[in-house]
Amino acid sequence: MTNLDAAMSLKRPKDYKQMEGARFEIHWDKARSFFGTDAEAFEARLVDGHWQMSKPSTADRVVKKVLNALNGGAALTKKELYGALGNSVRAAELNVILAGLVSEGIISEFDSPSMGGRPAKVYVRPDLC
Repeated sequence: MTNLDAAMSLKRPKDYKQMEGARFEIHWDKARSFFGTDAEAFEARLVDGHWQMSKPSTADRVVKKVLNALNGGAALTKKELYGALGNSVRAAELNVILAGLVSEGIISEFDSPSMGGRPAKVYVRPDLC
């Protein structure tokens, strides 16, 4: 009897459009002989008869999740965004990413009164307001 050391699944990216052709995410469901960054999901696409593979950086994934969380036009606090990310990022990283998105004008930041009397920073996507 042999053991299966690795198993993968193919998933359609959330932003996939049919006109892109063969493009999918590869996720490792089982990885016995490798771990860490080697076991992270990556994307593959067929371009002009050749396969191209890319692995989004952690920052890219967090930016995408932040923008998705703000897609409904709702204003969210940093704490709410942190929860929406499933605590998959350190608070310091989230602070840097939010500051970058604000400085590029992709999201807006403003003060809102909180229940404790201390203002809380709230983030929105101005293009959806």
